[in-house]
Amino acid sequence: MRAFILGLAVTLSWPAQAGLLETMRDMDMRLASIMFRLTTGNVSSCPHRMPATGMVVHALEQYAPDLREEARATFGFPATLSIMAVVPGSPASNAGLAPGDGITSINGIAVREAGGKDSGSSRRRDEIERYIAAQPPAEAIRLSIRRGGQEFPVQVRPVPACRTRFEVSSGLGEWAISNGETIQLSARFLARFGDTALAVVAAHELAHNILGHRARLEGQKVKRGLAGAFGRSARLVREAEDEADRLSVHLLSAAGINPMTAVDFWRGEGRAIGGGLFHAATHRGAKARAALMALELKRLGSAP
Repeated sequence: MRAFILGLAVTLSWPAQAGLLETMRDMDMRLASIMFRLTTGNVSSCPHRMPATGMVVHALEQYAPDLREEARATFGFPATLSIMAVVPGSPASNAGLAPGDGITSINGIAVREAGGKDSGSSRRRDEIERYIAAQPPAEAIRLSIRRGGQEFPVQVRPVPACRTRFEVSSGLGEWAISNGETIQLSARFLARFGDTALAVVAAHELAHNILGHRARLEGQKVKRGLAGAFGRSARLVREAEDEADRLSVHLLSAAGINPMTAVDFWRGEGRAIGGGLFHAATHRGAKARAALMALELKRLGSAP
């Protein structure tokens, strides 16, 4: 049960660069805001739910030792687990939480301080995400907050959301993937594309998770990699991709995002994504994807 939107911070181990941490925070905030809309706006369509708070948290030990002083200077870190960003209008925002707040306990359970051996690992954050994801979707979460040298209690009253974890990955390339629980978008994707593209691609990956495609394809013994680029495996993957494209426009609409943006994206800048012989066997080209989505919207009376 690793899926939870609470944690979106990138695990950093590369050399420090000017503005790197601020850029990371901006990316996480963009992703958190869009994911909050998608996961809460489509909760009625999701078979598995979680509490959504609108917090983006990170743990000090996610940062390599040579980056920790810079992380402290940038983010504060009054406690080893701290809040990096808060989605405006979210339960965390309504509870008065703010970036830079430290979290010392959750539901009365103390958050242990970072140990000397912890380095460049998101294990702590992931453990906390699993714990919170297992709580009732609409039950108050009790936090002990450290701010300005003082500690005080805060109750966050979350809203139900689709159980899916989203995070920015430091991997190379411009891509998005999902494994049934976690959706990852590359930092390069966020650096290149705006929020409209981010919402379109994230909705597609969320559709995969809602439809249970990973488990279904594994049950069908679909091959991965080069072996899955042809024949039966490629056909089954393409069918799943088409299903996700069709559902994605519904997810965008339910989240209050114009679903025609998906059609426009694949007709325009989305043409730069993907390509290649093997990819073409499992995914339609950008023009065909736009046509498929436009047809789905026309069927629903939502497209001109």
